[in-house]
Amino acid sequence: MKAIALLGSPRKEGNTDLLATEVLRACREQGCQVEKIYLDDLNIRPIGPMVDDFKQRRDDRADDDWPATAAKLMAADIVIWASPVYWQGVTAQMKCFVDRLSTRYVDRQLLDALRGQVWIAITTHTMPGEGRWVLEPIRVWARHFKVKELMELDVTVRRWGAVKDMPDIMQQAYDLGQAAVAQARAS
Repeated sequence: MKAIALLGSPRKEGNTDLLATEVLRACREQGCQVEKIYLDDLNIRPIGPMVDDFKQRRDDRADDDWPATAAKLMAADIVIWASPVYWQGVTAQMKCFVDRLSTRYVDRQLLDALRGQVWIAITTHTMPGEGRWVLEPIRVWARHFKVKELMELDVTVRRWGAVKDMPDIMQQAYDLGQAAVAQARAS
């Protein structure tokens, strides 16, 4: 079983990174292969022009890191989408990655690979209620791709790395990892 974390934040060891690490720790302890992918470290270009007919779409910018990263997404059983709220949405790094999925919007191979996955959405922000800006788009993606389960962790935190001092939140992240593995193993 494979679990990956797609990290939208450019801040390593920041709050979303620490929470994703805790989820992955729980997955690894239950026998999963785990990988953390920092989208900011990759060369993923924005989506290029698209034709209206979904079946005729192709990725004209497939000479970057997106195809290999998308292959990892498709091979995973558990996917952690981790992004702080940046200007009422996921970070540009994550949005750029997700926008490229539009090149394969109706591709049977992509749809079959994502259907049945277990997803965890992690978001951090400084104001209560702001998590909706990240969670709602991920909910839409989960519905489109018909994932098996979407679990969420929405944390209000003001200082970089402060979740380390929030044992109840860190425990929630760990518990999500355990629950995701159990759900992924269930038929």
